[in-house]
Amino acid sequence: MKPKFFAILALSTGMVTTANAGVVVLNDWQFDATTVAAEGITAVNGVVTNVDHLVINNVFHTTIDTTGGTTGALDAGDTFNVQANGTVQSFNNAADTVISPILFNSPTSFFTANGWELTFTFNINGVFTTNVDAAGNTNFDHTSGVLNFYLDNIADGTGQAANGAASPNVTDGTLVASFNVASDVGDNNYGGVFNAFLGNGGDRALFSLAANPFGAFKDSLGNALALGTTLAFSNTDFQSNVAGNPPFSYNPAAFQCGLNLTDFCGTESGQLRVGTAAAPEPGSLALLGLGLGLFGFRKRVAYS
Repeated sequence: MKPKFFAILALSTGMVTTANAGVVVLNDWQFDATTVAAEGITAVNGVVTNVDHLVINNVFHTTIDTTGGTTGALDAGDTFNVQANGTVQSFNNAADTVISPILFNSPTSFFTANGWELTFTFNINGVFTTNVDAAGNTNFDHTSGVLNFYLDNIADGTGQAANGAASPNVTDGTLVASFNVASDVGDNNYGGVFNAFLGNGGDRALFSLAANPFGAFKDSLGNALALGTTLAFSNTDFQSNVAGNPPFSYNPAAFQCGLNLTDFCGTESGQLRVGTAAAPEPGSLALLGLGLGLFGFRKRVAYS
């Protein structure tokens, strides 16, 4: 299932604002692979414009420390770490139409066009904020982490597996962007829910751009996105019961999974959007106060 992201109001400027006006979400940004000379991607297929969101998937490895709570079992106060390898499946516009260039994720070449891919890794820490309820659900927040994107010319056939499976080739390209995971403890707009019985759930995370060394991530005018004020928002579903197998039984070769509640692997898919911190109009400052919640949804939803 492809998750819906959030309710937004389209503007004629090629941007959208969130319900609480804390962020301007770009629905017309660019990715320019030609900025990385070492990868040899040409303008024939290297510039993607009118991007609204990336469709992403990954394989992840989660470990849970149950010593932070009060019971020794999974409960509020326990912490977790997630590591993942993934791939961008497609670039999509605001109508959710795929606008990926020719030979994207294709390990081949055609005249001056070389196949290329955009892969990513992340390492995220977090904390469970509620005890497991009768249906197996518990809520969690993120506390820290890093999301890295890699651009790779794959005309030589060394690309990441198209389904996002863990692969030694996920980081063999050029690091083109890094995002820091923002802490969302106490913010009901981010975080997620995990079902301890089924090993699945949903996740929303907020990131801040920390590095854009080649200027590959650009706004609609072709200017490199600014560090710190450029944000990313992910909305994903995850599961450990991959392909209908029992929960916590997935064991990809690249990760050493414990195959149990506190040490397991799974797959995740969803979307990632880009935005910028919005300066409120002077007349609205008193209304905004400190209410910087970004979206009109709450994360406290159950998975069963």
